[in-house]
Amino acid sequence: MPNEQKANATPPAFDLDKLTAENRKKFINKYNELLMLQEYEAGKLEHIKVNLPFNEDAESKSAGEGVFVLVYPDAKAAYDADETGTTYEGFLDNDSYYYPELKHGVKIPIKMQGETRPVVPYNWLFENYGAAVNWQAPSEGEL
Repeated sequence: MPNEQKANATPPAFDLDKLTAENRKKFINKYNELLMLQEYEAGKLEHIKVNLPFNEDAESKSAGEGVFVLVYPDAKAAYDADETGTTYEGFLDNDSYYYPELKHGVKIPIKMQGETRPVVPYNWLFENYGAAVNWQAPSEGEL
């Protein structure tokens, strides 16, 4: 009986505001990762490929590190229709090489760019993860 009572006990209230900024970010990222897995297993998410630009110029040209993102059907439909200028959210489905702190499960904004690959806005990446690292500047004409 004591184990049964523990299993059915209501967890204590949790105050997200009492966490440090770093721990709050970790908690939210872990929550989003669990949500992503649950939604994916329920068949509610689909994969698309998105670029993580290394600067603003790369964003305008849909260049950068290619990553997989899980999105809801409305974003997948926009992707398939080559929409331009609309923004959706998705869950990163792999770790980033350019942005080492950007990990699997993080909820990210996705800007549709028409016939070119969607991007995560560079200003969002820079504000949340700093400057890109682990990338080599493209040679003349590659962008």
